[in-house]
Amino acid sequence: MVARLLPLLLAALLVTVHAREAILDFASEIALLPGGHLEVTEDLTVRIEHDRIRQGIYRNLLKRPVAAWGASAGISVRYRIEGAELDGAPVPWQARDSAQGLRVYLGSPGTLAPTGVHRYTLRYRAENVGFARSKQGVLEWNATVNDWGFPIERATVRLVLPPELDPSTVKARAYYGPLGARAQAPLRFEAGALVYRHEQTLPPGSGLTLRARWPLAALPVPKPPPDPIAIALGLTLAGLAAFLGWAWSRAGRDPAGRPVIPRFRPPEGVSAALAAYLTDRSLTPKVFAAAVAELAARGFVDVAVSDKPRIDRRPDPPAETAPLELRALMEALLPQRRAQLELGREHAEVLQLARSELGRNLAKKAAPYLRPNHAAALLGAGVVTLAFAVLAGKLAGEFGVAVFAGVAALLYLLFASAALHAAALAWQRYRLVPGLSPLGELLRIAGNLLFVFGAPLLGGFFLALYYGVTVGLLAAALALVGAFGLHLMPALTPEGAKVWRHLLGLARYLGTTDAAQLRRIGAPEDTPETLRALYPYAIALGLESVFAQRLERYLHVHPDAAPQAVLWNTGGDAHLRTGFTGYTVGVFRALQTAYARFNAASSGGSGGGFSGGGVGGGGGGGW
Repeated sequence: MVARLLPLLLAALLVTVHAREAILDFASEIALLPGGHLEVTEDLTVRIEHDRIRQGIYRNLLKRPVAAWGASAGISVRYRIEGAELDGAPVPWQARDSAQGLRVYLGSPGTLAPTGVHRYTLRYRAENVGFARSKQGVLEWNATVNDWGFPIERATVRLVLPPELDPSTVKARAYYGPLGARAQAPLRFEAGALVYRHEQTLPPGSGLTLRARWPLAALPVPKPPPDPIAIALGLTLAGLAAFLGWAWSRAGRDPAGRPVIPRFRPPEGVSAALAAYLTDRSLTPKVFAAAVAELAARGFVDVAVSDKPRIDRRPDPPAETAPLELRALMEALLPQRRAQLELGREHAEVLQLARSELGRNLAKKAAPYLRPNHAAALLGAGVVTLAFAVLAGKLAGEFGVAVFAGVAALLYLLFASAALHAAALAWQRYRLVPGLSPLGELLRIAGNLLFVFGAPLLGGFFLALYYGVTVGLLAAALALVGAFGLHLMPALTPEGAKVWRHLLGLARYLGTTDAAQLRRIGAPEDTPETLRALYPYAIALGLESVFAQRLERYLHVHPDAAPQAVLWNTGGDAHLRTGFTGYTVGVFRALQTAYARFNAASSGGSGGGFSGGGVGGGGGGGW
């Protein structure tokens, strides 16, 4: 029984394999016209089995030629469909246009295509295909395309020349294989045309590309019309750069000042919280940590960390009056009815109120020192966001993609502006603060700049693959100009520049740990009181680690001074397990983390040919 069925099973298997859907013959006749235009007739002999081909086939026509590395070149092709046939009879067709190309459907949505072997014919005109290069006319045409979903068992290309072009002056070759392949063969003159026949099967992903050159004087090719998207991006970039440059020179440039000298006391009237706010130019976790640290340094609260940071109201607060921003924070965190507060999600409303009060009062206190230039900054960010939204909507043709691109551009501007500010601060610390690791600051600078430049360049690279090198470069440049504009717009007032130089001088002093260097700059002797008072400013200026080491060395010599010098509550043995510096910095980072966690939760040439290159190709398949 098995012996009788085996031949039948093998025959059925062979029929199934043989009857797979495929393009049995792809014949393309390309008539080269004056001006570098083409008249194209494609005859596709197709085996239809109602697998992927049901109503018919579709043909993708790219508007931009593909370069060897996948990017699009700088010309844009216009297509005009002139007709379609099935086995010599007219067949319905429809074309869907997009920024990247044209998709032509052959067949009727309500009718199944006939099974078996049939021939589809597509006729169309392609304008602005040829281009000039080195006094020669050049045609690069992907005749079969590379992205068909079926194998092409045989392919033929016929290039019909205009009467004014002598065939002997035309050098034409066919490149075949996957995208980028260099396998090639010459076209031969037959029956009034240059012809190439490829007898080997081209699997999906492989194609046949024609490349021809001729003397430009014999058949001139006009320059292609300018790309409207590239023009719009270029004008937007130029206008934005000019506006931001004008706004920066008018109101965004920091006043020039004298050289920075070491300072041994904070600026008069500037709290550590305000110093952190001026450093970061916004309300950040570091600002919150510096404010809490200053409340502890002034004797209003105690701070300790077990599972969560905890702030305790001291029963014997000092008689002095705290600065406005610290009083507002204290009243929000620990009003008279509350003795202590754990910084956890269960107290989200309290922390939200504290953040709001601290930010509002710091903005008021910082007003004499900062010119935010909100109008120019918002206008610049808005132009970039809108430009990317319109660009994505134009290319993809979908509103959701446009919204996503606009949001992504805005987020990049915000993060890139913060990264540029962080890099600038790291550079100033690298130049002025001797106690910090130079390598660490340089790595911090490099990491921030890598994000600032890497994100738009990577995005521009993929955009170049999709639409063209010019558009990709212009889009990357627009994002960078927007990021630098957003970073440069906030400026210091003359009084703010004076305070900022004072803070830089204080940072130079706080970051100096070597005793010989401290004597060289004329620093006063450390005392428990000064170390306690200055530690919040070390937090504000990003020097908490190096200053904690300095404090630890002082306490190693003067252990009895710990109650007066230490800022945090060191009850228990946590500081013994992690070391004093580790514990001190750990408390600071726990405050930052608690704030950040709550904040996130509440805000929510001649050899230049290759297969797959040129215009025309894009793909095809059944539908």
